[in-house]
Amino acid sequence: MNKHLHPISVVLLAHQYSLLFERVVEAVRWADEIVILTSHPSKEIEALCERVSAKCFFRQFDGFGPQKQFAFSKASHDWILNLDSDELVTPEFQKEVEELLSSDAINKYAAYSINQKLVFLEKELSFSGTKARPIRLFDRRRAQMTSALVHERVETKDPVSTFRAPVLHYSYFSLDDYLTKFNRYTSLGAKELHRKGKKTNPLFAFGRFPFLFLRRYIFQLGILDGYYGFLWCFLSASYSTVKYLKLFELNRKNPKGIPVLMYHAIQSAKKDILTVNTSDFLRQIRWLYFFGYETISLDLFLNFQENETERESLPEKPVLLTFDDGYRGLVEEALPILSKKQFKGCLFVTTAYILERENNPESPYLSVAELKQWCDAGMEVALHSHSHPNYRDLTPSEVTEDLRKAEDLLNTWGIPYLKVLAYPFGARPKHPEELQKNLLDHGIRAAFRIGNRVSPWVPIPNRFEIKRIDIQGTDSFSDFRKKVRTGRVRLF
Repeated sequence: MNKHLHPISVVLLAHQYSLLFERVVEAVRWADEIVILTSHPSKEIEALCERVSAKCFFRQFDGFGPQKQFAFSKASHDWILNLDSDELVTPEFQKEVEELLSSDAINKYAAYSINQKLVFLEKELSFSGTKARPIRLFDRRRAQMTSALVHERVETKDPVSTFRAPVLHYSYFSLDDYLTKFNRYTSLGAKELHRKGKKTNPLFAFGRFPFLFLRRYIFQLGILDGYYGFLWCFLSASYSTVKYLKLFELNRKNPKGIPVLMYHAIQSAKKDILTVNTSDFLRQIRWLYFFGYETISLDLFLNFQENETERESLPEKPVLLTFDDGYRGLVEEALPILSKKQFKGCLFVTTAYILERENNPESPYLSVAELKQWCDAGMEVALHSHSHPNYRDLTPSEVTEDLRKAEDLLNTWGIPYLKVLAYPFGARPKHPEELQKNLLDHGIRAAFRIGNRVSPWVPIPNRFEIKRIDIQGTDSFSDFRKKVRTGRVRLF
């Protein structure tokens, strides 16, 4: 039987068992229900749940927002008091909440903020900018928790009130405890900003420190809290600086988007604009592998462009490797290197070149048998025309006729292929709208051109103008690295 007119579920996240957490749970035994979610199950937490008749659940930690959303789904009542594992309810706060739960006046507001008072290194701070007002009691029918990895919050469009009585926030018991949490929370905060695409630089990060310190220590009277006030203001201002420095590091280590690299010939005895020397190619693939890049298939890349695959489903540092035309070095030189690193690649094939090799064993292009060997190794094939004309000089109907010839040959040879096009010569057509309509009618899923830009972390508005990065045999290794990161080599 419920204890209140409007029953309440208290929801707590337990990172690990502690005497403080036991005090936090004991202080809310007056609630109608207690729900505890832990990411580190232990006998102590199980025993505590059994003693206070709490519902206990386990879930792998994936961010505070997602954890709390899951915990709320396990609550029986619509009114939820969401407390952190270091927030201790005072008797005055309990009395104020219970009076509210016993009256229909509670429904006047969708949510209630608490008067949170910080206890830092066992010292209760009165100033220092520590008087937070987070929403903790809310009606989940009219308010929701955000999915942020850290600094999650309850959001509502309805009115919000605030409790008068305090809740004590026993956040840190020692400097060692503070610095452990400091490192964890700054990392989570940086990841959340990075996920949102935020940018920063060291000047901005360091520039925040004096502003935040002076605001808390002088203008918010942290100076009146003595030594502990100074220490809190110093460390909390450092928190923001370190978070943004970690964001800067993440942005440097992670790509701006998905680089789509375009190669032509790979050959050990030659090096020119179209031909990358095999030793240079090996060095490039090793660099990609060493710095954590993972190749993705053309099919997966297009699923992302079509909003069928979420960003979270892609590798942290994806790269799409594409090869044009169909030079024989692709199988003889490149394929062993790619296979050793378990890298994927896609060949945009020109079918007339394959025919040439079938009629002339000295031709520099792949044979049908070698094309099948490429596919059997788990690589992909897509369209690069039949005879490699410049599509800028053809009518849309002539383009689709050329593609039909290429597809007929691939079907005859039994080569699986994706209905995706790389424009010959990488040129943007003169009349793109008309051509794109014809390509769509022909079943072409997307088309690539040269653009020397990294494909952004959002789907491209026009999938018939996806930009690739031209990797040339004359590029220095430094040029290659810059192209992978930014799409081009800056001249100035």
